[in-house]
Amino acid sequence: MEIYIDDMLVKSQQAGDHIQYLSDSFQILYKFNMKLNPEKCAFGVSSVLKKQSQFEWIEECHQALKNLKSYLSNPPLLAKPKDREKLLIYLAVLEVAVSAVLVREDRGKKSPIYYVSKTLLDAETRYPHLEKLALTLIMASRKLRPYFQYHHISVVAAYPLCNILHKQVLLARLAKWAIELSEYDITYQPRTATKSQVLADFVADLRSCMVTEAKKELQVFNESNPGTWTLFTDGSSNVKGAGLRIVLIPHTGETIRQAIKCHSITNNEAEYEVVIVGLELARELGIEQIPRDENVEADVLANLASAAEVTIEENSSVIHLFHLALDQDKNEVNFNNLTWDWRNEIVNFLQYRILPEDKKKAQALRQKAARYCLDQGNLYRKMFGGPLARCLEPSQMEYMMREVHEGHCGNHAGGRSLVKTLIRARYYWPKMEEEAENFVAKYDKCQKYGNNMHRLVELLHPVVAL
Repeated sequence: MEIYIDDMLVKSQQAGDHIQYLSDSFQILYKFNMKLNPEKCAFGVSSVLKKQSQFEWIEECHQALKNLKSYLSNPPLLAKPKDREKLLIYLAVLEVAVSAVLVREDRGKKSPIYYVSKTLLDAETRYPHLEKLALTLIMASRKLRPYFQYHHISVVAAYPLCNILHKQVLLARLAKWAIELSEYDITYQPRTATKSQVLADFVADLRSCMVTEAKKELQVFNESNPGTWTLFTDGSSNVKGAGLRIVLIPHTGETIRQAIKCHSITNNEAEYEVVIVGLELARELGIEQIPRDENVEADVLANLASAAEVTIEENSSVIHLFHLALDQDKNEVNFNNLTWDWRNEIVNFLQYRILPEDKKKAQALRQKAARYCLDQGNLYRKMFGGPLARCLEPSQMEYMMREVHEGHCGNHAGGRSLVKTLIRARYYWPKMEEEAENFVAKYDKCQKYGNNMHRLVELLHPVVAL
């Protein structure tokens, strides 16, 4: 028997003598009225150092023990970032947890700075996988806020996380996350091959079983654009007249056919005319250009419209065009001045991630751009509790104010009412209130037919006689 501070160990050289030794030990304990803790008692335990007949120490076991010793003796050490250094962040998403690692890169070698992780709540486990990536980034920004505030952070991901956070129509949580992340200097770059051992758990953003569903979500995200329509146009001319044909296919898959018959013009004029008419019909919609060899349906229907006798098919109609856009007395050219306005810096940031060199201006631009989105080249402002408002250029502002103020439904309202009407009509530009007040104040008809103002132009000055 061996006695330690608060433990006793009863040993025997032969297995058959062990029961007798235990009996003698219990008699001694009973004689001196000593108590034992039954939860800590163990009987029949063999020595771990004794070689068992069924155990075999092979070369693989020796190599595994050697690798374990090497890993425990050389653990990955956390690095310290340098002043204003660019840092990388890798994201990983599992079924019930998300994690991220902040990394610094020095001469091609990547060293970890900090690891963070989070167990997903029950509702968060049902988020789409792409939204889980955004949740991982927002979790890392909250836990590593000092690093995000002081350093430039580059998010390395295989999926377009930037496009997800700046989507045209966002859920409430995604919009909140986008505004929260706009505080930091964050850029996004595609993922490349990861060879660092410290990033072994971050080789991929998602588990292999989640990649298929994530690709489906990404496909729906890229293709579900309600403003994309396809326009087929073709024109033909013969001795009996000219025919124009337009086939418009909306995103829902239906087919809208329109045949146009006009007086005799050349084939080139017919081609130009049908494009102009088609663009007028598809204004404000996305148009995809189709090659001539794929434009078979519109080609056949244009020849149909140019024939003497036209057979009207189902879901199509033939109309007569009396005034052409190419008429000599109506040849007007519309053009837009390519000038720099308030929208350009926001568009450049959302589309090309271009930021000013000044740190304060760059941070202000990121915060401002979080409230805007791009859709087919048009800039829209995300309004609180309402639809998206299209951002207007300086040349369009006065025209829209005049149309709303004195148009068919205009009531010559005041400045604040004019601004609310413009927002309800889904238009926006900065300083709307100031410009609307100046527009109403300078409007000639409002001054001519408005109520006479008897208020003095300046305050009265009391005069006291001494």
